[in-house]
Amino acid sequence: MADVKELKEKQDIVGLINVLKIKEDVKLNNQAAWALKSIGEPAIPRLLELFKDDNEGVRTRAGWVLGNIGDPAVEPLINALKNPTGNIKEEAAKALGFTKNPKAIAPLMQLLKEGSRIIQDAVAISLGHMGSAATPDLVAALKHKDTRVKKKAADALGRIKDPASIGPLQEALNDSAPEVRSEACLSLGAIGHAAVDALIVAIGHADPAVRQNAAVSLGHITDEKVPPALIVALKDPNEEVKAKAAESLGHIKSQEAVEPLIAMLKDPSDLIRLNAVTSLGFIGDKKAVEPIMGMLRDKDINVKKNAAIALGSLDDPMAIQPLVDSLLADNEDIWNNILASVLQLGETCVDPLIKALSSSVKGVNTAVLKYIGKTKNSKAVDPILRFMNDKDDVTRECACAALGHLRDPKGVEALIQALKDENEGVKIAAAISLGKIEDPRALEALGEAMKDPGKFVKIEAKEAMDRIIKKQNAGKGKTDSDLADEIQSKLRDDMKKIDKETRKKEKEEADKDSGESLGGTGDKLKVCPNCNIDLKRTEESAGVQAKILMMVGLLLSFVLIGIPILIYALNLMQKKSGFMICEFCGYKREIKWYD
Repeated sequence: MADVKELKEKQDIVGLINVLKIKEDVKLNNQAAWALKSIGEPAIPRLLELFKDDNEGVRTRAGWVLGNIGDPAVEPLINALKNPTGNIKEEAAKALGFTKNPKAIAPLMQLLKEGSRIIQDAVAISLGHMGSAATPDLVAALKHKDTRVKKKAADALGRIKDPASIGPLQEALNDSAPEVRSEACLSLGAIGHAAVDALIVAIGHADPAVRQNAAVSLGHITDEKVPPALIVALKDPNEEVKAKAAESLGHIKSQEAVEPLIAMLKDPSDLIRLNAVTSLGFIGDKKAVEPIMGMLRDKDINVKKNAAIALGSLDDPMAIQPLVDSLLADNEDIWNNILASVLQLGETCVDPLIKALSSSVKGVNTAVLKYIGKTKNSKAVDPILRFMNDKDDVTRECACAALGHLRDPKGVEALIQALKDENEGVKIAAAISLGKIEDPRALEALGEAMKDPGKFVKIEAKEAMDRIIKKQNAGKGKTDSDLADEIQSKLRDDMKKIDKETRKKEKEEADKDSGESLGGTGDKLKVCPNCNIDLKRTEESAGVQAKILMMVGLLLSFVLIGIPILIYALNLMQKKSGFMICEFCGYKREIKWYD
């Protein structure tokens, strides 16, 4: 792994360049980039060479460094604009934008008029970084004979946001090219409040694309002149303009637009109805509640979804029953939107949701179970308990989760039973919920769940035990370390309750497997019979000595001194060599030298 700090201290430009080129390590790339920036001018030649690299990411990082080196890099980058290779021109143009040096404006303007489309895009962005110093040249470019140049000049002026460009951009709204007119309108929108009058004029333009962009732009400006202009645009003959006007009125939360938007709910266009109902939700006027309730029966599913969302934000309990009725009558694509909105409308939603649990519509009860627990209302406990033995796995899992959200002790016994469910998802949900309820009655069952073959069941069971024991010890002055020791002790005690006959049988089978291998240990001997995780080997000195002396004795067996060594080694072999230990539950198994 490259040490960027060390390379930086050594001013090792080549080394840092190599780090800059490393693939799929953004952190190292960025560290190298900052290091090269701090080195500055000496790194420029090497960085310019990277513009020839095939990897776009490498070129981009090199350009960022050069641009942030600043003034010393300007002349080399201007010279790079003359290179015939497109990639080099493009990257040099981008890098000059980072320098924000006015010297780069003239060569960039020249490239804007002569370059390819890709290079023109890069130049427009860079000129946008130059600030108001570039405004005069860009305003002049709005009258260039090339449509692409005019469009990109308008783009750059929108990035600069100089109020001095409002007049020229307003003139560009009358350009013969529709793309120039559209871009000029967007740039006026980018300038913002200073351009509000120009945009209000533009919303009455002959070109629908200009009117549409003006409507979008006005939706980001807070000014008393804006709502009347947008309300007028709701009657535009163009569907897109009307839809954008309706959307923008929601963005600015115009109270005076409520009645006009309610009227738009009857528009034949799905898009206009969608934007109108969404905006009424944003505005938040309760006069819209009843009209929006009617939109729950709209023919367009997206309108229905947004109507449900809007009713949730309007905070009127009157909408609860219509929402639940829509849940029972509609398809599952909008159930989540409906239920999320019902929850927002307060405690009175509990009874309608409980009633919905009895629905015969397939899947409704499962969907309701996902949300009813979040009401935190204990009235829901008994209705939820009815689903703990449901034949559907997902339904049982959702019921477990719902009891956890409620945190009511009445659900503990059912959750304890769910820890023995045949489905892993149900067991996991039960363990999580028991951890949330924090009832000590669950400790023994959670300890048993630690023996479950499912990895995630064990993890969640342990987490739940941690929480319960921590709560029990709250206020007793015990440290986290004390609690951790207590939890581990509890786990070990639970593990010791494993049936002795079962353990003996497992060990016999493991020994049999071991005998069949060539002096090696069978797989079962390497795995804890309680936790099903690998045991850790801890050798004692006798085993180590036996192995060493055996090797020495064999090497010296051709002389008399080797024989006593071999005999001594064989005696050591009869002793235990150490243990295989489970770090999780403390299970220990004695091993011999040959294991």
